[in-house]
Amino acid sequence: MAFITSFVLTLLFPFMTVWKCPA
Repeated sequence: MAFITSFVLTLLFPFMTVWKCPA
């Protein structure tokens, strides 16, 4: 479970950053 959460978090982190700060 922790592995999946970490994997998803890694994918969502950059996505959320771009979403919050659109170029």
